[in-house]
Amino acid sequence: MATVFTQQGTPSRLFTKFPDLPAEIRCLIWAKASPSRPRVIQIAYEAEKQTWRACVDSCGGLPQIIPVCREARQEALKPYTRLLETWIDLEEDTIFISDPMFNIRKPRSNFMDSAYLSSIKRIAFTEDVYFGMKLLYESFPLLVDPQAAIVRKMEGLSHFTLALMEDGAGFDSDSEAAEFEYFDENSPTSGRDPEEEHDQRSDHDEEQDEQQFAVVDLGNGPTEFGPLQEGDDIPDGDNDDEIADEEQWLSVQEEEAMERLCKGYFRHVGDIHFESAMHSPDYWDSWHSYLEQIDSDFDEQELEDPDWKRPMVAIVEVKYGLHFIGQTPAIDWKIAPSLEGDHRSEDTSDDGA
Repeated sequence: MATVFTQQGTPSRLFTKFPDLPAEIRCLIWAKASPSRPRVIQIAYEAEKQTWRACVDSCGGLPQIIPVCREARQEALKPYTRLLETWIDLEEDTIFISDPMFNIRKPRSNFMDSAYLSSIKRIAFTEDVYFGMKLLYESFPLLVDPQAAIVRKMEGLSHFTLALMEDGAGFDSDSEAAEFEYFDENSPTSGRDPEEEHDQRSDHDEEQDEQQFAVVDLGNGPTEFGPLQEGDDIPDGDNDDEIADEEQWLSVQEEEAMERLCKGYFRHVGDIHFESAMHSPDYWDSWHSYLEQIDSDFDEQELEDPDWKRPMVAIVEVKYGLHFIGQTPAIDWKIAPSLEGDHRSEDTSDDGA
């Protein structure tokens, strides 16, 4: 037993017998020292590798004992699974899709066809992503699945979250944080002032205000798919030839949209968490309309598949920072009413992010 004297001269004892304890006791101590907490993991599409990955800056909150030693790391990571190039607690963590790439079929298919899809239990979309899928389906019903059908395909899903925000401006900051454009540093647009770029686009739009544009929302606001010339309307898909033309037209527009989005889109940096929009001064009077829309969308899917176990739903706003360890997230989960009229809608307390 080593003895160390403090500045006041009082001896302080250091415990040096920890390595001699039985492995079971040591593991219990490590587990007690590494409590997990619900996190929100933002993910983004990496076009070059055609894969989805976690944004590095949103992966904080792992147990701090991980780097102590191998034994501590093994014990601390027991609840976690290696997924999307990070460690995720599938029971507690929420995968947050804010990248408008999800509204393009190829990137979305890469996510939906992944081996890990069925293991995802908690997912969140921004309102732009969710309603962007809705608009695409309404425009191309023969080529695109409705947004709720995409949610239904996530067979292991137990919690669905809609995050209310507008191009990142909806993030309610608890502390000062910088907004940045997520793009490759070699992009020709790197170093360009975002405000200056916005002004240039506004000027261009004013010059083109006499032209008609095909507009489809890809989740980052309405996306212009190019000017429509006379006789160049979107095919209506009444027969096989027109469906093929529609597919070709949409594919070209998606490729162009991917090129633009690869240069960057705006998002907020750092760890975030969710809080119920029900109690938000910004959304207290509008959150319920979003919930009703999602309930209606899910009702349609329940008619398609009566055996579908629909997830609980929450409407939230986004705040900066992690939950404190042991803090219960301030989220109101709603159980949707059944189609038979048995109203099961109620608030539920949950420890998920």
